[in-house]
Amino acid sequence: MTLARCANDPASLAVIQLNRLSFVLKEPGDIRPVITEVDDALQHIPHGLERLRLSLALGRLAHPWDLAVAHRHLIAVVKGENSRLAAQALVALATAYQTQKRFREALTLVHRAFRRLAEDPAAFLRLRLEFLQGVLFTSLGRPLEALKAYRRALSHLKVVHPDLPVTDLKGNSLFQEIIAPLYRKMTDLLLRQAAHAPEEKAQILRREAQESLDAFRFAELQDYFKNACAVTREPFTRPSVGTATLYPILLNNRIELLLGIGDIIHQASVPVERPRVARSVRKLALSLRVRNGRIVPYDHERAIQLYQWLIAPVTKWLQENDIDTLIYVPDGVLRILPLAALWNGKRFLVERYQVVTAPGLGLIDSNPRPAGPLRAFLAGLSEPGPVVAKLPSWMTTPFLRGSNVRQVGTRGTMTMRGVSLRALGSARESRAMSDHDLSRLKQALALPGVAKEIAAIAGLLPGDRVENETFHLRAVEEAIGLPYRIVHIASHSVFTGDPEKSFVLTYDDLLSINRIATLFQPKAFDKVPVELLTLSACQTAEGDDRSPLGLIGVAVQSGARSALGALWPVEDSATQELLTAFYTYLQTPGTNKARALQRAQLELQTKEKYRHPLFWAPFILVGNWQ
Repeated sequence: MTLARCANDPASLAVIQLNRLSFVLKEPGDIRPVITEVDDALQHIPHGLERLRLSLALGRLAHPWDLAVAHRHLIAVVKGENSRLAAQALVALATAYQTQKRFREALTLVHRAFRRLAEDPAAFLRLRLEFLQGVLFTSLGRPLEALKAYRRALSHLKVVHPDLPVTDLKGNSLFQEIIAPLYRKMTDLLLRQAAHAPEEKAQILRREAQESLDAFRFAELQDYFKNACAVTREPFTRPSVGTATLYPILLNNRIELLLGIGDIIHQASVPVERPRVARSVRKLALSLRVRNGRIVPYDHERAIQLYQWLIAPVTKWLQENDIDTLIYVPDGVLRILPLAALWNGKRFLVERYQVVTAPGLGLIDSNPRPAGPLRAFLAGLSEPGPVVAKLPSWMTTPFLRGSNVRQVGTRGTMTMRGVSLRALGSARESRAMSDHDLSRLKQALALPGVAKEIAAIAGLLPGDRVENETFHLRAVEEAIGLPYRIVHIASHSVFTGDPEKSFVLTYDDLLSINRIATLFQPKAFDKVPVELLTLSACQTAEGDDRSPLGLIGVAVQSGARSALGALWPVEDSATQELLTAFYTYLQTPGTNKARALQRAQLELQTKEKYRHPLFWAPFILVGNWQ
């Protein structure tokens, strides 16, 4: 800043101060003095294009902390000769009016912005304008016009999405600020109309809503991986007889259920506030985890409540069509809900239905399993090696403070597959540890059941295996070039809301989920893709509704037809028994992956020591169910 002053360069000074303002916006405290400094610096810049750009930036950043400064600079830009900058300033002013509930005035500003743009394509700016126009039309009670605006916004989004930056000037996620709300608001309007439309028209609206949701899930995974090319759409073959798709959609004041059976989409609406649903899901999920070394009672009340919200309203259609398989496309916090654990007052949902989780129908390969032997690559880590020195501190600290995966529960000593993850730092943030600490970590992260698990599966499936010292990163990278149909990794797998903090432990290093994806995409898999990727010791970050996207995304991004894993740590011996049973059933002629998982879960449930659903319910199958 001193250099800019010495050089008598007010424009450079203003840019530096704007950058500083962008930074301090993220910190607590009064930022108005910084706004005043930037305002003063701008007064010394000659009128012209550069001053207009800087005024636009200040006008956006100053709102809502200094409305007078924000308004003055935005009006100056509107009066300027650059039409695109003027339109951007009008968007900012309209947004400010919208937050003040001055909807008609805001809509007038939006129309002025369109006129200033004239023939300028400006797809991203038009996206923002149409989205804002849709919000304003909705607030003014004009839903048909709002829906038209949202549709136009989506057409612009298709043009600009591959080139969109991750964040805006204030550091806000553009996905969270525009893309997600656009899809949600459009879906809300479509389903409101469908609920009161004649059946033929209702089917068209529901189909559009489902396609919008699939596009939303696609965009969400792209946002998760921060890469527009990370995932690709797949043509979807309509499910066979006995299979239904279930979309529970969480809106502010209700759950909309879309149940697809054949060519028909049924709709049911459940009036319940979104925060109440989230509380119930989290309470049930907590009862399916070991807490502080104890097995807590299964929350029957929440399990019944969620069954009544998600399943009961569509039960008549499920029964009329003899449905036995549910393709579950969860929304938001519902991603941490294992559907198998729901309870209708007499039995668990898994006792009636096979369940497969899908990120969206356009994101899974729905074709039947190709014939041929299921050649497998098995990798197990029962005793971790040098990798423990590379673990991030947020994962190691609980152990070094005295926590241990060997937790004393109501049934005695338990070895858990994984650790509870709460506060997350950088995935590569590690610190030097003493030999004593490293030894403690190796002991804490040991998985005794893995050796038995790998041996049992090796006896069922032809293929190759690596364990402990031979399960190192380079060995995996070299071996994976062979055309395996199943890849089974029995090691700690960490999934968070950030792919940079998500990885699998090998003996000597961390295997990132982005690297996993590239391993399964060589020419060896072009004709026969990986049928199943199993990660038998998953853990997702608690309190992060996006963390299951790691498990979902690794299946989609890698090109594997399906993935099998747990939403959170499961007891070691239960994991070993369930997965051995799963592969045994998978070898049975006529048994698909969803049926094999259901039978394995039911087998565990019949054993007294595994009756509690925390031993079997967290396992989910993602993607292809055939």
